[in-house]
Amino acid sequence: MKKILAASGMAFMLLGAAPAAQAQNNLFGDILAQAIAAHLEARWSDDDRNYGHHERVTQVRSLPRMVQLVENRSGGRVTDIVLSPNNRFYKLEGFDRQGRPVSAKADARTGALYDISRGRGHVHRPGRFTPIDHIVRDLRRHGYRNFDRVVYQERQGTYLARGLDRRGRPVNVKVAARNGHILAVKPARNYNGPAYAKGERRQFSHWRSGLQKQHYSRFTQIKSHEDYYDVRARDRQGRNVQLKVCAYMGKVLGQQYY
Repeated sequence: MKKILAASGMAFMLLGAAPAAQAQNNLFGDILAQAIAAHLEARWSDDDRNYGHHERVTQVRSLPRMVQLVENRSGGRVTDIVLSPNNRFYKLEGFDRQGRPVSAKADARTGALYDISRGRGHVHRPGRFTPIDHIVRDLRRHGYRNFDRVVYQERQGTYLARGLDRRGRPVNVKVAARNGHILAVKPARNYNGPAYAKGERRQFSHWRSGLQKQHYSRFTQIKSHEDYYDVRARDRQGRNVQLKVCAYMGKVLGQQYY
């Protein structure tokens, strides 16, 4: 197992480790040093740009966004992802481009990888399965949301996803790995999703009075996302500001003047 700490004081060591990492079996951690360097410089990929400022400031990165971030940076495939009970990291398992198994942890807010463990010996080619982010997207269409774990069950050819139903109750959803069809839904005993996910999603108008008490006004161009709102407003000095407001708590997650 190879441990790499994503700390600013280790930046030069990480950058120096990049050529060695690329030479070792081309695993999904083979560009780890570059990924962490990008994190340290606060640069985010195009696919994650609309979410980067919002999530790196205060909140746990959503499960499908974490999968996309890791896969885009590494070129590998994530098959299992589980959010830790303390919401500090995701535990990941998957395969590199050549089918070799690999596991790692990812900081739940920044996506920085560490504790990478690489498989050796026989190359295992996983069977056909739909990417996790596509599975989650389809489940959302059926009213399920805020997943804290998705596990690939290869022998059964299924995924087991845990999230919340329309009423906010934790459930385990078993889906076919090839096509995403829902096979079974059962209540879940535990749920480790972030606190905001357990609340009730409200329309922006519900949070307007609370924002006004914080001296924001003149709300315009309100755009709704899965768990937050993008909105333009004025602060107490009358300056134009772009806000990201949590849809479950009404909290200002981030702001940027323009």
